[in-house]
Amino acid sequence: MRKLFAFLILMSLNLSAQNTEFKVYDNGLIYSENSVNKLKHIVDSLNLKFKVCEFNKTFFAFSQAKANYVELEKSDAVKAKKDLEKGISYSELKAKYPKADFKEDLIIIKSTYTNHKNDERVEFSSLSLGKGNNEESITENKKNVDAYKNSFKGKWLFVFHDKTSYSKETVQAFYFTEEFQSKPISDKYARLIQYSDCLVDTTAQVFHDNAKDSGVRYLDTLPTKAKKFEDYINKALKKPGFSDEKLSFMYGFDEMAFDKKSKKKNKEDIVKKELAEKEFDDFQKNLDKWESLKFRRLDSLRIADKNFDILLKRGIR
Repeated sequence: MRKLFAFLILMSLNLSAQNTEFKVYDNGLIYSENSVNKLKHIVDSLNLKFKVCEFNKTFFAFSQAKANYVELEKSDAVKAKKDLEKGISYSELKAKYPKADFKEDLIIIKSTYTNHKNDERVEFSSLSLGKGNNEESITENKKNVDAYKNSFKGKWLFVFHDKTSYSKETVQAFYFTEEFQSKPISDKYARLIQYSDCLVDTTAQVFHDNAKDSGVRYLDTLPTKAKKFEDYINKALKKPGFSDEKLSFMYGFDEMAFDKKSKKKNKEDIVKKELAEKEFDDFQKNLDKWESLKFRRLDSLRIADKNFDILLKRGIR
């Protein structure tokens, strides 16, 4: 990241190019005969490793099943909930509620996770295949899912959302037309996976033994000196900023509880969110404009401020 950052800066400033010609050895290459022999040894080792690779290995896809999806709102949702609890068939439900939102032959995968309350949950989600095929998902308590005993074919999985001050009653349901199973990946794609396995040491340790998934995503960080140079550039060129508090509010808004007791508060929050979104749109426009002019302004900054070269040199060391 540091080298790439420095490269972009140097290119953007149109700095005079230094003599970068490489010495050509007697073998006609820019590598000495000793270096070439070392490279040959590395390549030969990789070739030998590739030859002993297992090419007929079978790879399996994630466990998946086909299902039909149904969604109903308002009074139909209340009635359909009772029908689903009684075990109505898919064809009967479709005939009884023709105005419902139906999506058929979806490919469903499931994944288990633990939420912030330390409850085990299972998410059933459809794969978004093709244009206009949006993903549908239902999340259920793991204990309720375990009650199916891995037998889903011909059964319903549904969730009912009560009416609130800002949303209607809604019921979402999957009707499974086959059992979950992990199928072999077709040979065409399996060979691509095998090729990667042969060239990459999959036994190498990537994470520490005590590593844990915190659920938090961290932004890539520059080395300290490079970061100081970036901060200097942003401050000198007055890079537009946006409040972290407002950003957190915008993204956390959908998780707020909407009930009658907090109706007044939620109305205030809605207005607050709308204002924050407008500010964010303005910020995004200003940021785009700033980014488009940044590299033109860097040359002027370098001429005007001697600290530019000092911080740049420190950042790329």
